[in-house]
Amino acid sequence: MTRMPPIAVLAGGLATRMRPSTEHLPKSAPRSRRRTFCRASAEAFCREGIRDAKLLVGYRWEQIELFVGDGSRFGVQVDYIVDGPTLLGTGGAVRRALQRLGPEFLVTYCDSWLDSPYAPVVEAFHASGRPALMCVFRNENRWDASNVQFENGVIRCYSKKFRLPEMHQIDWGLGMPKASAVATRPMDEPWDLAELYEELATSGRLAGYEMARRFYEIGSFEELAETNRLLCAFCFRAPSSFVRSEAPRHNDQRGRQGPLHQLLVERLGRSLKYDEVYLDAHASVAKAKAGIGA
Repeated sequence: MTRMPPIAVLAGGLATRMRPSTEHLPKSAPRSRRRTFCRASAEAFCREGIRDAKLLVGYRWEQIELFVGDGSRFGVQVDYIVDGPTLLGTGGAVRRALQRLGPEFLVTYCDSWLDSPYAPVVEAFHASGRPALMCVFRNENRWDASNVQFENGVIRCYSKKFRLPEMHQIDWGLGMPKASAVATRPMDEPWDLAELYEELATSGRLAGYEMARRFYEIGSFEELAETNRLLCAFCFRAPSSFVRSEAPRHNDQRGRQGPLHQLLVERLGRSLKYDEVYLDAHASVAKAKAGIGA
């Protein structure tokens, strides 16, 4: 069994695309439909065998802590690492957290729903012999502009600024660096993690792993609505392709084994019960469906 490293969750942004809803809330804070997303993300870490999550927080982070707590009810140990008065950006936040992350770690974003096994990513990173790995998805400019040139397990080019015809993939939202790769950057200064990835790709030192399933996000109102529909669809109906016998099987917190999406349906159904039915007490079925976006 693959030993899973800690995961750093980048959750310190100002969420300007979600204003005015995020004027008093961070975008990852659980409110209304986002409660299900937050719970599902935490339980997904547990499902994948990740027991140590570091939330790299900043803007109104106390409200995240109010809901997530120490993570014990999700089966994950959660620690909070706060930017301080100056937001450090994605790279600066990771650099500040290095001593608490260990020699290698996964890193993702608080507004990304990534429904794929993580263990193969860790195995690919170890097999690559490179200082960092980026997960990619063959996007072909469908969900956003493709920004990665990927060949034979290596990221040949990555950029958030310019595009090449050879760029068919997009960064999927999950990476795995060695602490030594991040430690070369300045401490307590704002910088973007993409800068490090670009530098490593240019020198041929950034490994890649191609994911089969697309990513989902809640970084804008449109993305939130799309992701909410996906999660609600998992709760109310499970297509046969999600629960077929050859689907990947995982153990849940109680040691029960089942197809990946079958366990996800069960967990999200429980989330709806506690986060919508009990808290909001909808007066009718129509109001309940409107409340969860069904």
